[in-house]
Amino acid sequence: MRILTKLKFRFRTPDKAETFTSQGQNLIEDAPDWIEKDPLFPLVVADGTLIKLDNEPVISAAEPIGFKPAGKPEEKPAPKKAVPKKTAAKKK
Repeated sequence: MRILTKLKFRFRTPDKAETFTSQGQNLIEDAPDWIEKDPLFPLVVADGTLIKLDNEPVISAAEPIGFKPAGKPEEKPAPKKAVPKKTAAKKK
């Protein structure tokens, strides 16, 4: 599994026989699949300090960022018409 970590983390197997320490510093590295079973893994993914790159979309160099393919144009909803408020008639 490929991961990107902003900080260093040490993951351990449940029997503590193996350990894996991430490098941090926004480096991309290969990590063993068993780190997902460590209780620390979902916590660091939730706060954004570890990003699992296997699930990230691949950006092609042929399509610049912000590029939208040609096709059906986006339709904007029609603006609402202003409706005058009904008020009670004044007594004379």
